[in-house]
Amino acid sequence: MTGIPKAAGWTIRPLSALELLQARREAAGLARDRRERALCSNACLLARVLEDGESGQAVFSDGKAVLAGLTAEEIGALAARWSAFRRANDPSLARLCPDCQARALEERCPVCSREKISREAIVNPAFDTKRFLELKGGEASD
Repeated sequence: MTGIPKAAGWTIRPLSALELLQARREAAGLARDRRERALCSNACLLARVLEDGESGQAVFSDGKAVLAGLTAEEIGALAARWSAFRRANDPSLARLCPDCQARALEERCPVCSREKISREAIVNPAFDTKRFLELKGGEASD
C-alpha cells in the first residue's frame, strides 16, 4: 500500500455479504446527513477489510476508529484500492473473454462510466483552434 505511510504492512481481504451489510449498517449509524454517508461508509468498510500483514488482526476496531486515525484522503485512497481488489477478484470475471475482462477492470468514472483518463488526453475533435484564436483576438473570420 504505497502512498499511504500508515499502511505499511497492511493487507486487504475480501468481505462476506454479511460483513458488507454490517459495514453499511454501522455507517448509517455514524452518518448524520447525506454528505457524510460516503466517508462513513468507506471508513466502516476499511475497518473490516484492513488487516495487519503479519498478525492477520484487524487494523481498526470499527469505522469510528478509522475516521479518527486516517485523513479523508487516506480513507478515499484505501477504499479505491479495496474496490480495485474486489473487481480483480470477482469470480464472474472468469466467465468473460480476455478483452471483456480488461474492460471490466478499467477504472471508470462513477457518474458517466467512461474510462478515466488524464486531462491532457482529452481532445475535442470539433474544436477549431484557428477560429478560437480569431475570436479571442477579436478578429473576424474569412
